[in-house]
Amino acid sequence: MREIYPAPARVRTAVLGENGRFRLEETAFEPPGDDEIILRLEVAGLNAAHLDPAYRNAGPRTAVMVGTPVAVGARITGWTAERRALVLWSMLPEEEVEVVGLADHLRVPGRWLEWDAVQAIPDEIHPDTATLLPAAAQAARILRECRLPRGGTLVVAGLDLVGQILILMARHHRSAKVFASDPSPTLRRRAEWSGAGRVLRPGGGSLAEIVFAETDNAGADAVVVGAVDEDTLMDAAGALAVGATLCISGVEARSGALSFDVDAFWLDELRFIGVCRPDARGFRDAVGAVRQGLFDPDTLISKRIAWDELPEVRWDPEYWEHSIHVLVDPPPRPTPDPRPLRGPSPVR
Repeated sequence: MREIYPAPARVRTAVLGENGRFRLEETAFEPPGDDEIILRLEVAGLNAAHLDPAYRNAGPRTAVMVGTPVAVGARITGWTAERRALVLWSMLPEEEVEVVGLADHLRVPGRWLEWDAVQAIPDEIHPDTATLLPAAAQAARILRECRLPRGGTLVVAGLDLVGQILILMARHHRSAKVFASDPSPTLRRRAEWSGAGRVLRPGGGSLAEIVFAETDNAGADAVVVGAVDEDTLMDAAGALAVGATLCISGVEARSGALSFDVDAFWLDELRFIGVCRPDARGFRDAVGAVRQGLFDPDTLISKRIAWDELPEVRWDPEYWEHSIHVLVDPPPRPTPDPRPLRGPSPVR
């Protein structure tokens, strides 16, 4: 084992229960095996989907975690104190995910590196911004797989973090118009700031009729549906032009939380796809979007909380009404923070 920082005596975890609430625990620190890395948490990112008990069987409900290596196994090379990393949980098989919630020190098997589930973060990207990269990577993949033409029309139903970033990317992609829909007035206002040309409340009129009326009966080139109910999905899908793409995004694509008659869509020669996770190309595109200044992280990060406040976080529509992405600081460390045992100082 190669120790980069002094190893902690205890590992602190915030375990997410089936009720969508965290409980704080501690366990003894165990050195990494020859094919493992121990990452020390720098910052974590939470959104409502990580807590929602309805999706507990839909895949890993684990916070976005950005960390730096503390200890490295003998067979792992190329990891130093300067190399921050981001774990893309959705790239892993469910049986690989042992942490449900988050931890201040995370054990990373070497095989995760081979699966592109652990990505190095460029030095110029701040750790807070890095917590947005999984959502941005998924949005980039959605945009790519929807094959949205330049000057095309996009409908986004469900304006969570992925939906907001998708609107920003679509506008950069020179879409002629973006329609957006969500029950939350806060998220609808965010969508306006993100660049949606028309923002609608579900039930405030037929989305399909409005899209066709405002596109000279051409319809939408792509409809992306996130966390919405079945009625909203059907209404949004009705806005599609012939040959267009319907994309089910996020945990709904993995869990089967929404069901509808797909055969009816194929009669109109529509493409139907599900995108429940980012991919390596999406991650590269997301990094490029950050470097280009395509979105302002400050407008997407709702608030910051301390580790000890995690038990107060809950799955509650009122709690998340004004929050789409919450940053979590790690537990307090010794002051001053110990320097690396070997190699250069970490990038701050």
